[in-house]
Amino acid sequence: MKRELAPEHDPFAPGGLISNHLHDDVGVGDELLVHTPAGDFALQDSDRPVVLLSGGVGITPMLSMLHALAAGNSERPVLFVHAALGRWHHAFRDQVNALAQAHPNIRKVVYYTDVTDEDLAGEHHDETGLIRLETLRPYLPAGEAEFYYCGPEGFTRAVEGILDRLHVPAERRFTETFGPSQDFAPVLTA
Repeated sequence: MKRELAPEHDPFAPGGLISNHLHDDVGVGDELLVHTPAGDFALQDSDRPVVLLSGGVGITPMLSMLHALAAGNSERPVLFVHAALGRWHHAFRDQVNALAQAHPNIRKVVYYTDVTDEDLAGEHHDETGLIRLETLRPYLPAGEAEFYYCGPEGFTRAVEGILDRLHVPAERRFTETFGPSQDFAPVLTA
């Protein structure tokens, strides 16, 4: 698990409560009481093209879906879109690259918002800035694709705005916001 530090622009904001606890206080062999996975955010049984969009750590369920499509030798066209701050915040980059290279029906597009001189366009990322319809449209597969998206609330709102402009109906939109649960407060023991 990645340690979430306090944001650089606000040194008084706290770092990630759980990630810092796990890094600082939990060791190998410790037992944790955690909540089981729940929800219905899963790939639909369909032949439609698939667009998987993730922001930050919202990549986790998207990567799982990408692996499922690759393992099942799906012939569905797949576009994997990921938005990250930059190369040092880009989780699972090598896994996604390997899957895209091994499966000709999988394409990937990476957006970085905080680009440095070390972040090479075309190698580390494809687009700079936030995901926008104008930069996303050239990559979209032909046909009536299904859109799966997960990330922080601002990311999901932006994607929903793009899908509204594309006139994608609700029955082809599948989403999960990645953030604190409203119904469950985890109990941790070490």
